[in-house]
Amino acid sequence: MTNIIKFPHFDAAAFEESEKRHKRREAAALAINRTVRRHVLKGVTLAEMVAELRLEAETIEAVGIADLPSDIGGAAV
Repeated sequence: MTNIIKFPHFDAAAFEESEKRHKRREAAALAINRTVRRHVLKGVTLAEMVAELRLEAETIEAVGIADLPSDIGGAAV
């Protein structure tokens, strides 16, 4: 027999939404880090770097976290 502990104030839907937001923030942070490193090595302008970061953010929002490659926060394939 398995013992189950129930938490009366636990909202599973809110927890799941919080996890999605956390993964989205983590993916964005990894994308920013990767993009900035790559651009610093190339010696690009700040305007070009900002444009690339906006594109990364749009990609994360468009495809969703689970569909991103695992190296930038998506599900492992």
